[in-house]
Amino acid sequence: NMLCMYANYCNITGSNLDKVVELFEDGHPFKKFTYLLKSSANDDEFMDSLESLEKEEPLEVKAIKAACDLSIEEKSATALNALRKAENEGSELAVLFQIVYYEEENMKADYEQCLIRHMEEYPFLNLKIGDLYAERHMESKDFSDIQKAIEYYYKADTYAMLTSKYAHKLINMYKKYGEDGLLNCDHQEMERLKKIANIND
Repeated sequence: NMLCMYANYCNITGSNLDKVVELFEDGHPFKKFTYLLKSSANDDEFMDSLESLEKEEPLEVKAIKAACDLSIEEKSATALNALRKAENEGSELAVLFQIVYYEEENMKADYEQCLIRHMEEYPFLNLKIGDLYAERHMESKDFSDIQKAIEYYYKADTYAMLTSKYAHKLINMYKKYGEDGLLNCDHQEMERLKKIANIND
């Protein structure tokens, strides 16, 4: 949630996320994790950072190690089980790693279930659930899927997690389905969405 909000702030202000990370004191777990996740798993520095974090955040380090093994075919099944176990034990990173993995591997059922399990805990996941409904509409042509997609985008918006990308999506939906008389967006809301999307008329 924190990363999503910071990234959104940086997008709106033109700042760089690294500048936000620098606001944290050296040794702060958030700062360590951010730099760790940007490193290569093959670097000696990565392993040293992992070791130093293990004392403070053993569960999250367990999730990182499992995620590193996901790309190794003979270890992927064991690694996925380790991530699921870490998720059950309360690891935040285990949730995120699974979501990324399920999406990349096109494991639609696991992906959706993981999103639904954690959408209350991590409101930005509502954006991903909205995408699922938008994709379903492509096949079903059922307008209720578009309504559901919009509903979930606005759930994320309630927590200030509507990013520029998703503001664009909402604008396009309002324009496309507004022409058919299926959706209506008042001027004030459209202007708000344009500001989030960085659209200057």
